[in-house]
Amino acid sequence: MFSTNAIIDDFVIEKFLGKGGMGMVYRAHQISLDRTVALKILTPSEDMGAEAVDDFVKEARSAASLNHPNIVQAYAVGKYEDIYYFGMEYVEGQTVKELMSKEPVLDEDSTLAIGLNIAEALREAWDRKKIIHRDIKPDNIMLTDEGVVKLMDLGLSCTHTESANESDTITGTPQYICPEQIMGIEMDIRGDLYSLGASMYHMMTGEFCFNGIGYDEILRGHLERDAKPLTEFGRNISLGAWEVIKKLLEKDPDDRYQTAQDLIKALHETRAGKTGLPDTLTPPKGVKKPEGLKKPAPLQPPNTVLSSSELPENSKKDLLKSKKFMIMGAVLAVLIILRLVVSLSSEDQEVAIEKQLEEQALLAKKNQEARKAKEQQAKETEKKALAAKNAQRAEKKKLEEQEAAKKVAEAKEAAEVAKKAALAKPVNPNVDIISRSFLWSYNYTASSVASNWMKPDFNDSIWKKSNAPIGYGTTKPAVKTQLQRAKRGVGILYVRRKFVLKEVNKDLDYRIAFMVDDGAGAWVNGSRVAVYNMDTKNLKPNGLAKSENKDTTLKFKGWMPIPHNKLKAGLNVIAIEVHPASSRTPDMFFDMKLISRPKGANKKKKSGNKSKQR
Repeated sequence: MFSTNAIIDDFVIEKFLGKGGMGMVYRAHQISLDRTVALKILTPSEDMGAEAVDDFVKEARSAASLNHPNIVQAYAVGKYEDIYYFGMEYVEGQTVKELMSKEPVLDEDSTLAIGLNIAEALREAWDRKKIIHRDIKPDNIMLTDEGVVKLMDLGLSCTHTESANESDTITGTPQYICPEQIMGIEMDIRGDLYSLGASMYHMMTGEFCFNGIGYDEILRGHLERDAKPLTEFGRNISLGAWEVIKKLLEKDPDDRYQTAQDLIKALHETRAGKTGLPDTLTPPKGVKKPEGLKKPAPLQPPNTVLSSSELPENSKKDLLKSKKFMIMGAVLAVLIILRLVVSLSSEDQEVAIEKQLEEQALLAKKNQEARKAKEQQAKETEKKALAAKNAQRAEKKKLEEQEAAKKVAEAKEAAEVAKKAALAKPVNPNVDIISRSFLWSYNYTASSVASNWMKPDFNDSIWKKSNAPIGYGTTKPAVKTQLQRAKRGVGILYVRRKFVLKEVNKDLDYRIAFMVDDGAGAWVNGSRVAVYNMDTKNLKPNGLAKSENKDTTLKFKGWMPIPHNKLKAGLNVIAIEVHPASSRTPDMFFDMKLISRPKGANKKKKSGNKSKQR
């Protein structure tokens, strides 16, 4: 038993309601839909295999698709850890069994009304989903506080396609069970109609239609005896009501009502003949007037198979050959023998009954062995099919692995070819950090400039902007930016440029090269990193280069390294000042390169050249 507030999947237990044949029932709260439900926690019997439990879950879900005012709505069925549960509509009211504990005999009108509503529920279940209840009894018929009649536990049974003889035990309640269930043959809705008739008999009389000492005697009553006529109970029960229930209790299904619709029609006719007021039905004493006891919906044409009397001649022959009629014939033979036994002495009768029971036990054992052999054969077939499927999967996986290995080998081979081709092709290892198209900020002047002109924080916004080369009067290729030669003093060219490094890569060399007339000094982020054709003491206003650069070729010289610690990831500034050799020098020129290249690239190139010379 679960305690209050225990959680089972989507449900929170609120209250224990009672215990049934298949488990315990609780009032619970469904979290996801915020509603109160009745939650049945199922207790499968030991002889229920995994397949039987799966079938139960499947059919319960099928029943959950039914929505009818006379059926307790099934909401959910599932498994939580090792617990099977069945969530249903929570109904305030009492069962017919509970009502009969206070009022053992119900009047005819109330009984017929309840029968009508349950017949409507059975018609809905059979016509829509071919579902049979298998356990119709007063315990499973609910009368709500609003007076609606509802059938409970629909879905905790099986469908027409599940044969009754697949189970080793008899399902159903002995006092209301139909002969088909006792004999273990296939049943349909006519079996539920029989149980409904037995239930209505009990409601009207307060007695079971067949009673006896012990389980076996009750079952023999359903197979052999006729029920006591209702008209003999002296309770003003009409002949019409007895005729309906008598037909429901016929031993042979073909002698009963063939469909729920046939029963509904007969009940309407019986009530109309008895009361003349078929529109309303009288509720049982002490119960509110039930909405469910109103006149059922208009009759619809029966949706069922033809009875044997309506079948063509050829179909009758086929039907007589079916398993059902073979078993029924055997049962009828047993009934004849049992009736003959009555005339024998008590000793002979006991021997005959004992022999019959032994034969039945032997037949049941043979059926069980045959079923187990069939299950074993099915398992072996399934095992072989699974092994074949696994072998196919293994073969497919092997081929896929071979194909993948082939593609990897081809990719490696292609990579090797590409690598060799790349090595054979001469590569320029130098990467320009400052493009030739970049603009430089420059200031050509013979006057002094701010002492921090080479630092990152210097504001060069008033300086001019242009591309290199910058100069005048040079014999080198034409400059892009022409300067006006200073008329007095020593004119010095100051240039600045910002550049960005994603990172300072320790595996790279960073180098600077000049093409200047005549000397120059360079700073990176305010730190001097290179001096070309200059004394460092002359890196000042009016300072002169060591000598005049008379080289007229377009060559960058110096290739001086820049220490890694002078650079930084992000924004950097390079600053250059260019000095003439004298104030009378007829030309000035500036251009430069800032590059990066792998360490040792120049050494490898020289080594390669030496190899070629050898």
